[in-house]
Amino acid sequence: MKYGETGEICIQTPYLMLGYLNNPEATDEVVKVHADGKKWFHTGDLGYITEEGAVYITGRIKRIILTEKDGMVSKIFPDRVEKLLNSKEEVEVSCVVQQPGGSAEVKLTANVVLKEQYRSESRRIEQELRELCAAELPAYSLPDKYVFRESMPLTAVGKIDFRALEREGGHVG
Repeated sequence: MKYGETGEICIQTPYLMLGYLNNPEATDEVVKVHADGKKWFHTGDLGYITEEGAVYITGRIKRIILTEKDGMVSKIFPDRVEKLLNSKEEVEVSCVVQQPGGSAEVKLTANVVLKEQYRSESRRIEQELRELCAAELPAYSLPDKYVFRESMPLTAVGKIDFRALEREGGHVG
């Protein structure tokens, strides 16, 4: 890839792990032989490298949502929507997930935790978030629904559990 172009971050080193213990399927998902004949570790992270050699992580591949309209496939990167939502002073954290459903049209739910002093202003803030997203994002990646929460479900390692939010389907459990 070219400098500044976003793609999956892969690592090649003489000290690359042999694989996951007793789990060859998981190993095959992340350790792959490239055209150069070397084994590369696929991190699952999206990012880019600058001409100076600095690497920037911009998101996760597993969090790409594909949508199709009129034969055109578009990629929605929830982390980009979240970064925009989180840029608002009132927002503590957000997590954007696909709403469940069988329709071809992808609908997104923006789960938002407001900073405590702003929690009573969710209606005003929702309108401002909608306006911000409409001004900055492509139409196919606009959240359809905003859910204001007191906290986010977390995984065992303390990351936002976006899968739990997907299962909730936009309803605070």
